[in-house]
Amino acid sequence: MHAVALIVGLAGCTDEEAGTSFPAADLVLHLGAAFVSGERSPQDGQSLVEGATADEHDWSLAIREATLLVGVPAAGEVRRYTVAEGDFDGGVVAASGDPRERYGAAVDAGEGRVLVGAPDHDIGPDGPGAGLVDRLGGGAVQVTGTVTQGRFGSVVAACGDLDGDGVGEWAATAPWEGDIAGAVYLGAYSAPAVDTSSLRRIAGSAAGHRFGAAVLCSAKLIGDSATMAVGAPFAPGDGNVDAEGEVTLWNLDDIDANKPSWTLHGRAAGEQDTPEYFGAALAACELDGDGLPELVVGAPGTSAGLGAAYVFLGSDLRGGAAFAARYIVRGASSDARLGSALGCGDLDGDGLDELVVGAPGENAADGTRQVGAIYVFRGPLSAWNAQVFAGVDEWAVLREDRAFLEAGKRFVVGDLDGDGLSDLVTLLRQRAR
Repeated sequence: MHAVALIVGLAGCTDEEAGTSFPAADLVLHLGAAFVSGERSPQDGQSLVEGATADEHDWSLAIREATLLVGVPAAGEVRRYTVAEGDFDGGVVAASGDPRERYGAAVDAGEGRVLVGAPDHDIGPDGPGAGLVDRLGGGAVQVTGTVTQGRFGSVVAACGDLDGDGVGEWAATAPWEGDIAGAVYLGAYSAPAVDTSSLRRIAGSAAGHRFGAAVLCSAKLIGDSATMAVGAPFAPGDGNVDAEGEVTLWNLDDIDANKPSWTLHGRAAGEQDTPEYFGAALAACELDGDGLPELVVGAPGTSAGLGAAYVFLGSDLRGGAAFAARYIVRGASSDARLGSALGCGDLDGDGLDELVVGAPGENAADGTRQVGAIYVFRGPLSAWNAQVFAGVDEWAVLREDRAFLEAGKRFVVGDLDGDGLSDLVTLLRQRAR
């Protein structure tokens, strides 16, 4: 799963208060087999990878086929890790040689191929580049963006076989195209492309919306046909509020017509008219046992920064009438930005997914800044209230009162050790080493 972090500058602060003396990062593995309910530190896991200060902390993560892929854009590298006897083991699998490209800012894999985004590729004197997606393995090819400053490759996703031809598709976004209206491109492994001109393209509807800030592709999200969900967190939404945000759902016919099947909004009755950034993160989870995945949408700006995650039922997504989220998970404290990152997986082996929600801006009760938290909510949905509150209703929470740890800014959920249970890998911001 992919996420977008909204970073807010802090005026009038010293470097340490603003967190700029915390440029390093750690990866911590929490095995599903050892996961327990209650509260514990996000650093209290089974394995640890320490990043160097020069690596900074803006890493991308993906788990596929018992392998953890880590993009390190400050180093221009992608690293691969597996778990051997409970410890991380890995090394560099690809490098650009030019960290200015932000090679590795996005990473995913599927069908034996690795997708790497380099959104600042071909950077020029006026700012970010047109971007690039590097497809490694199985007919490796580099696909370049064709729009200056479009940032193609900001998000990448391995989609699986969407059109039933036996060969998988892949998606990549360019959220800065068209005066930051944004665009999403869909390609096929069977049809190599050298640039975006030969790919299917969905264009954002208006300048500034950042269509493609998050993308999720799944063959069965709104029906038996292929489906893609796209977040545009800066769209005005149905309330005409700046950055309320929206999510659009597409099948292949919709993409060709540039008209979505559904447009979703998050604002609940009585919600404040402030930016929600609805669509900043997306996840598909099986939470109610009916075999139809729920769509979960992160909205880290909800309620003036408390944040929220909206849950849309899979059965509603396949219906023929307008619908709204049935459940809302709400943040626990001011500026928590809950919903900045999302993940789903069966951590406890009961056959249902757990919903994992990041709140990287959460402050400690004593005022310690940006400790962050990762909340885990357990299915089934039949046991939930319509409003679910972090700090009260979660099954487990990872949190520690250390300033600027920013737990929950980025993590990934998947089966890394091959035991059939999902595992959780967290990225934690640390002091310079």
